[in-house]
Amino acid sequence: MVAPELPELGNGSLEKGRWASDHRVVNFWEGVFALTTAILATIPILVFLAIIVFMVYDSVEFFRSYLEEGKAAGATIWQFFTDREWTVMFEPPEGERRRIGVISLIIASSIVALIAVAVAAPLGVLMSVVVTHYLPKRLNYFITPVLNMISGVPTIVLGAFAFSSFTPALQKIFPQIQPYNLLVSGLLVGLFVTPTVLGIGVSAINAVPRSYFEAAYSLGMRKYEYILNIVLPTVFPALIAAFTLAFSRAFGETMIPVLASGLTPQFTFNPLQAGQTVASFIFQAATAAVGFDTLEFKSMFATGLVLFLLTFALNSVGNLSRRRFAAQIESLGVSKVEEGTGSLPGEETFYALGERMTGIEFKRNDSLRALGGAIFAGLSYASLVPTFLLLLFLTVSNFRQGARYLNGKFFTQFADPDPEQAGILAALVGNLWLVLLVLVILIVVGLGAAIFLEEYAEIFLFKVFRNRKVVQWVETLLEINLDNLSAIPTIIYGVLGTELFIRTMKMGRSVLAGTLTLAILALPFVITTFRASLRNVPATLRYAGYAVGMSKSQVILRIAIPYAFSGLTSGVLLAATVTMGETAALGAVVGSLGLISFTPFNNPEGRGPFLSQFVTIPLQIYIWATKPTTEPLAAAAIVVLLTILLILGALALFTANLFQSKTYES
Repeated sequence: MVAPELPELGNGSLEKGRWASDHRVVNFWEGVFALTTAILATIPILVFLAIIVFMVYDSVEFFRSYLEEGKAAGATIWQFFTDREWTVMFEPPEGERRRIGVISLIIASSIVALIAVAVAAPLGVLMSVVVTHYLPKRLNYFITPVLNMISGVPTIVLGAFAFSSFTPALQKIFPQIQPYNLLVSGLLVGLFVTPTVLGIGVSAINAVPRSYFEAAYSLGMRKYEYILNIVLPTVFPALIAAFTLAFSRAFGETMIPVLASGLTPQFTFNPLQAGQTVASFIFQAATAAVGFDTLEFKSMFATGLVLFLLTFALNSVGNLSRRRFAAQIESLGVSKVEEGTGSLPGEETFYALGERMTGIEFKRNDSLRALGGAIFAGLSYASLVPTFLLLLFLTVSNFRQGARYLNGKFFTQFADPDPEQAGILAALVGNLWLVLLVLVILIVVGLGAAIFLEEYAEIFLFKVFRNRKVVQWVETLLEINLDNLSAIPTIIYGVLGTELFIRTMKMGRSVLAGTLTLAILALPFVITTFRASLRNVPATLRYAGYAVGMSKSQVILRIAIPYAFSGLTSGVLLAATVTMGETAALGAVVGSLGLISFTPFNNPEGRGPFLSQFVTIPLQIYIWATKPTTEPLAAAAIVVLLTILLILGALALFTANLFQSKTYES
């Protein structure tokens, strides 16, 4: 492969005189560049603060309105925690008050999350074992992206699958299951969050020192014995973090419970019954045709605050566990020199293994051990089956159901009450226009913030605090903030976008409000991806630039960014897939979902492409999937959406690995 061209360091094109011309101009530009990136890097912090401020303020407004409305009926704030019913969306009978027992929503969310973790934990761990210890590297190159693909499938697609196919199939086997139920939500959410466990598990297992493997094999252990007795106990803290983060993500999932569990809140511990989760209620309140000053609308901020606090606590615990595991790996006592030279494991390695191998007897020809290894390998390979089957079924079933609509008319017609005349033009144009605007913002803000955090933050913080430990603590805090923002449920960003861009900034339910909402949603992911790409630039290239007189900004713009271009491009494409399939946050911003038969470029109000109303493919799927007469149209739209996401994912994978085997030092 050919790496992107860079100026040849040391020849005439980078002579020192070319860069060290006017130091005053260079210093001024350096200050402007650093200040600009610093301002961009503050945006994630401002987003976090805005979430807290708006959630707290509007939650207070909700309780104030509730107390005023139910004063005669004895309304109190404590009923938010003690009521067993949630009837906020219904007008109470005269002389009575609304029931605001959020505990019913929390229980439903917890049941879904617990079922999800019960699915994701064993599947994710076994998948991690397969990927790291059983699959050949060449096959692994193709299998791992497929396993992660399920997390890239828009949840509206999984929700539609649950509503139209999965639940009816289960009802034939178990008639007692209600049409809407928490069990189906938990099962599908579990498959959706399995890649969270897989990703952390693979990283943790790969961090186990190679000397452990060599020592275990030299002592006669089989592969499965090494995995069960050495690897899994070593990475246990990381697995706990993975389970915690998976639980948090499942707790805040929105669209799968909306279509699988229903929108009927009830106090129940029975997963076979319907129930409304915290996130699905927020989506219902945001998309209901109610005024901004109503109690129904304000209720989504109170429940949003509950969701934010619970998921924030879970995410913090998970991230703390991951960091402790990283520190544990660093303190194992295996030197990098020993690992790199392939020398025999040291005494400390055998000593560490000995404590974990007490009571294990090794017999070379023990048939039971051979059988145990075969069973463990079989279970590990079997863990791959559910994901492959689900992806295959989603593709085949939706294509079969919507094939007759996949014609030229479907792409050139607007949505219509008549299914035979309906098309996806408005949703397709709206989606592509929205994603394009989001990517422009992400490239500018994401790259600027990543540059500051990776290149300037340590220097800037040291000038401010003059203490190395304080600087390290602040840097860790910034990274934790990014991690938490990445893990916040997307519906929370929808609530923030509704309050900040629609109500406070008076943008209305427009393309611009949707663009900014999706941009702040994807920003933490983009910053993290861009930082990783910049971090991979060899230090020798930077030193060579400084040696010929280049300033820091010149090194970044002329050397670091061109070298990291493939990784940056991959991050942009992955961000496009995230924003292309987003439903929950956009549903909150769009509000009441109705029929839109125009694009942002020809809207009847003449408001222009930035202030026009809009609809996207995921939102159009939601509208069609909830009506029996238009389910085939939803299937056709799902095929279109999955095709676009598959193309974007393939391009991201290609660009990410384009220069993987090439460095400028080789």
